Amino acid sequence: MIAALGLAGALACGLAPAVDPLAAEVERPGRVVRVPAGRHTGPWRLAAGVHLRAEPGASVEATAGATVTVEGDGVTLEGLTVRAPPGGVALAATGVRGLVLRAVRIVGGKRGLSLVRTRLAWRSGAATGGEEYGLWAQDSRVSVDGVDFEGAGGTAVYAAGGRAAVTRCDFAHSEYGLMAYGSSVDIRDCRFHGIRRAGAALVRSAARLWRARFEGPFYEAAVSVVGSPRFQMRRSRVDAAGAAGVKLLNSTAVLRGDRIAGAQVDSKGLEGDGLYLFDSEVDSVGDRLLDDGTGIELLGGRATVRACRIERSSEVAVDVGEKGSLALLGCVLADAPEGVAAEQGSAPRLSGTRFLRIGRRPPARAAHGMNFPPAGVEKK
Repeated sequence: MIAALGLAGALACGLAPAVDPLAAEVERPGRVVRVPAGRHTGPWRLAAGVHLRAEPGASVEATAGATVTVEGDGVTLEGLTVRAPPGGVALAATGVRGLVLRAVRIVGGKRGLSLVRTRLAWRSGAATGGEEYGLWAQDSRVSVDGVDFEGAGGTAVYAAGGRAAVTRCDFAHSEYGLMAYGSSVDIRDCRFHGIRRAGAALVRSAARLWRARFEGPFYEAAVSVVGSPRFQMRRSRVDAAGAAGVKLLNSTAVLRGDRIAGAQVDSKGLEGDGLYLFDSEVDSVGDRLLDDGTGIELLGGRATVRACRIERSSEVAVDVGEKGSLALLGCVLADAPEGVAAEQGSAPRLSGTRFLRIGRRPPARAAHGMNFPPAGVEKK
């Protein structure tokens, strides 16, 4: 039937030939290749300088391994849908400089994109349904703008080493939104929702988080920072935080003008902290912590909190552990059973801080329509 119809007729009928003629074209360096609408069969191995221009409705898929492997520098893909085989990879690149994706959609696979020592610029598109990762990058330089990451079984974006700039992206319905280990990460104007464990999990990374929106509940924290010496969060918003809004462990952080709300105390009386610090240092200016179990919990380390508002905490506005050092400067603590709880050996310092309606429990709040934690999710 394929022989009788020819390639164009076969594609129009929704069939893919056993050997796709485009496979040979994309192996020729510097070629500009038009990809007709319809399904195509990989694997494709893209030579240096190849530019794929896909018509609307064009896709490529393979039965095993990597559907598309980039083997040279200066490669561009436009408008193409790349489908990964089960347990495989949609697009793989190692040691590539100048990989550009425009309006590219990545579907499925153990890893949607798998990058090693590669420079990627991805503008618009999506990565959906990855079994473990939507985008996995090791020692790479990644710039992603306007891409939707949805339905990853594990982590939507994972960066180990290297640098990642993530702008105007949407993260939805995965275990973790963005996870970085030993990386430099810049996250701006992104939205995280439907994420089960943590929106951003940053380990030993220098990270900036600006104007991000987190919509929980999260079963670890909206933002989890571990062993990171330079974390900055500015003008970001956390709603229905769940276990914690921002959790800092052995880290140093600067927070400016953020709004963190809705951290819940679970059925065992654990978590529920808007800002949780363990052996960490934080400089917070102009932040608002609302409707949390505890606004700030400081277990070791040092916190300087200026011009902040902590309101409607169901347990205590600020809890300072034995080894914690806290300075509240020009802050407002309101509508909580207790203002500041300080253990013996801690060193809280209050200056210009007002306490309003302290000593009474705020009205009960809805638990965001769910039991916390939900069945089947174990809190680590």
